[in-house]
Amino acid sequence: MNRFAILLAVLLFGCADSSSVYRRIASLHEGMTQQELISLLGKPHAINHQGALTTYEYVFNQPTAATTANERPINSYYVIVGQDGRVRSYGPN
Repeated sequence: MNRFAILLAVLLFGCADSSSVYRRIASLHEGMTQQELISLLGKPHAINHQGALTTYEYVFNQPTAATTANERPINSYYVIVGQDGRVRSYGPN
């Protein structure tokens, strides 16, 4: 998962025409607090509690002009937060 996150961040930072959604997602990282997450991405579309973990689901409306032929538009994203209130993992749905 960490390699995917690093690769995603490198790819997103390398795109000069990236939308603000891509820039915000590139700033997301494991260990960030729940408050930092909400400040960065805003209020989630849905919150699902699964034992000690909570999944935040975000839905973004991406204009097609913001993507290139090699990029897939990000429509939805999940973030898993642990009982300690810190981001454990994240990725596109």
